[in-house]
Amino acid sequence: QLNDGEILAALMALNSNEIVASEMVLKKDVDPSVKKFALKMRQHHVANAALANEMGGKYGIMPIVTPLVQELRSKGVSQLSTMATMDNQQLGQSYMSVMTSDHQQALSLIDNQLLPNVQNTA
Repeated sequence: QLNDGEILAALMALNSNEIVASEMVLKKDVDPSVKKFALKMRQHHVANAALANEMGGKYGIMPIVTPLVQELRSKGVSQLSTMATMDNQQLGQSYMSVMTSDHQQALSLIDNQLLPNVQNTA
């Protein structure tokens, strides 16, 4: 069972991974539609990260790093390392594929592990 600090840290890790991946893509000469999507992802995840930080501060919840959080961070680093070796076309294709997969996995994690354990329902 996770507590709210562990849940907050997991959400922060998810958002951070998406922000960093999006920023990588935005610096490259990828297809304009991929760049537009990356910009949208960065905007949404920066806003989500800010909201998570705000809620943590408002309710006195400190992020707690757990093996789950470490796993999420490691996955993000691994994906970035792989994408960093790709040419622009491969990067654009890989980014879209990774975003699809990551978001499906993130939603499953939120629905099945994070939300059921939320203690502060304010």
